[in-house]
Amino acid sequence: MSGGVDSSVAALLLKDKVAEFKKEFDPGEIGGTALLGISKPVIKAHGASDALAFQNALKQAADAARADFTSELEKALQAMAPEKENGHD
Repeated sequence: MSGGVDSSVAALLLKDKVAEFKKEFDPGEIGGTALLGISKPVIKAHGASDALAFQNALKQAADAARADFTSELEKALQAMAPEKENGHD
């Protein structure tokens, strides 16, 4: 029966980490996600968002605007793009 005790002890030790992990995927906690291929920050929230999720989506939009997210993303993508060879695309 040590497997049951071992499992119980492991569950207790991991309880907080599992809760943190679940929170990272909770749509209410996340609020929304950035859409790429646009010139301004746009955050897409889930259709069933509650007030907390909507508030967090607004926070993400404000954070993206303050961080100049689209310009930084554009710079990063340009840095990753292969250089044009001999003037041809």
